[in-house]
Amino acid sequence: MYYFTTTDSFARIKILYSVKIISVLDYPHFKKEICRLIFLSESEKIKRLQQHLLELRTSAANETKSTAGDKFETALAMLQTEQNNTNKQLQALLEQKAILENIPAQQKYNRVCLGCIVQTPDAFFYISIASAKIIVDGHIVYPVSSLSPLAKLLSGCKTGDSKILNGITYIIKKIF
Repeated sequence: MYYFTTTDSFARIKILYSVKIISVLDYPHFKKEICRLIFLSESEKIKRLQQHLLELRTSAANETKSTAGDKFETALAMLQTEQNNTNKQLQALLEQKAILENIPAQQKYNRVCLGCIVQTPDAFFYISIASAKIIVDGHIVYPVSSLSPLAKLLSGCKTGDSKILNGITYIIKKIF
């Protein structure tokens, strides 16, 4: 929203006008920025999990056998369980990152499929991996997995199509 003032020469008063500037969305830049932000987010999650695994391994190595043998065995078992869970999370994130890396950033789409961005009246949906919503150039973008109910419902649709999911109507304004 931009504001400007002017003086009414007849009444000699200042009037404050507000004008909403509607910018034309630069779709290639918009898509690149979405891809970059999601990739950075996933990379950061991977780094945190790798650091957590390192801390768990260090903790297990530093665990000393005490006279209460059960306590030692229980602590090691808990650390091993935590390592296994963290490894599973890390593997899932690495698989998601591989999916992102294989999506061509410059490809144009006529129908909804993996790698496209779907514009609706309310938001943008990036059909790729499930991730947290992001805001790019003031627009809300929801990265959704291609296996999600919404992506499956919209799959194959083209601009102008509409679908209903859970009582919400999704009208496809643009696909890119």
